[in-house]
Amino acid sequence: MELRELEVQLEQAYNGLAEATRNYRNEAMVVRSREYDLEGAKLDLYREGKIDGKNQVMRDAQISEILGDDIGWLERSKDDEAEMYLSRELWQLRVDHLSKVLRIEELLNE
Repeated sequence: MELRELEVQLEQAYNGLAEATRNYRNEAMVVRSREYDLEGAKLDLYREGKIDGKNQVMRDAQISEILGDDIGWLERSKDDEAEMYLSRELWQLRVDHLSKVLRIEELLNE
């Protein structure tokens, strides 16, 4: 493989890594925001007396029934965050691999 071709591939990999990192961090912010909002909604339910189960299982069931859609959105966001983290890791592996191959090629061409 020629050095210039490797350099181009490495630049593309860095660009992919940058985009994947940006996407992951944005989704992580969405998850943290939804977690915060969900906790606030739970506190509101307790404050309003809508959660009155006698034990934690009953209270959790009441929360799930009332906030089921919000909990679902949070879980989907967490799944998206995990996928974006995986994408970021894969781009990082590509960058690392190409960097090493490029270095080997440079050494061989000295």
